[in-house]
Amino acid sequence: MKRTIKVMTTCSMVAFVMAMGAHAGMVSGTPSSYGVIQGDLQNGGPDAWKPSDGNADRVGAGGTSPNQVINVPVWGFALPTLAAGEQIDAVNFGFTMTGTPITSSATFDAVISLMNYDQFTDFSTADYSGDIGALGNGTLVATFNNTDLAANSVESFALTGAALTLFKSFYDASGNPLQSDVWFRISHDGPWPSPYPTNDRYNFADDGTGNVTRTLDITTSVIPEPGTLGLVAAFGGGVLFIRRRFMM
Repeated sequence: MKRTIKVMTTCSMVAFVMAMGAHAGMVSGTPSSYGVIQGDLQNGGPDAWKPSDGNADRVGAGGTSPNQVINVPVWGFALPTLAAGEQIDAVNFGFTMTGTPITSSATFDAVISLMNYDQFTDFSTADYSGDIGALGNGTLVATFNNTDLAANSVESFALTGAALTLFKSFYDASGNPLQSDVWFRISHDGPWPSPYPTNDRYNFADDGTGNVTRTLDITTSVIPEPGTLGLVAAFGGGVLFIRRRFMM
């Protein structure tokens, strides 16, 4: 029994040393540029890209018939620098709804895409697209619909798979961002129905100018340094030595 206790104690020390070599932290992106892409105009007009526009606080139909448009907002964040030696473990993107999150029926799914752009000026009317697969420069993060939302609710979505991989590619090995900002696009999930549902949309809380209340949280950790790994190896050797002595 005593022998088992000694081995377990040594293993616990190894786990303690490994835990001391890593920690979790969090940094946040600061909301930056924003705009809206307007397309599928009811009166047949051309698509329009409007930076810093008040309609960036909604996705879906807006305006007065027969001049309604479909709004596809784009929201940016300034990328923070990571502490030396840190790596990205998780990323969460979020936003806040208004007291009236749904106007009309809003039966469509909204699609969140992480955009693969390095400058805000790269956006254009070409980025207006209802179909998920039609956007060549974006990666799907998540979808949501009217069953997911409530008045003044705070929504959060974890980046996984290809979206998380794309986000990590915006940083170099030292934790420095390779570009100043990153952007998310919120669109509808397919071609807009005809005839138009009047003001069929989701509404996001903003500062009154279209600059939506939003968050970008990055969870990081530090890889154990070589010195810490050496201590782990030393304790591991101690475990083997004790076990061999017990077998003799």
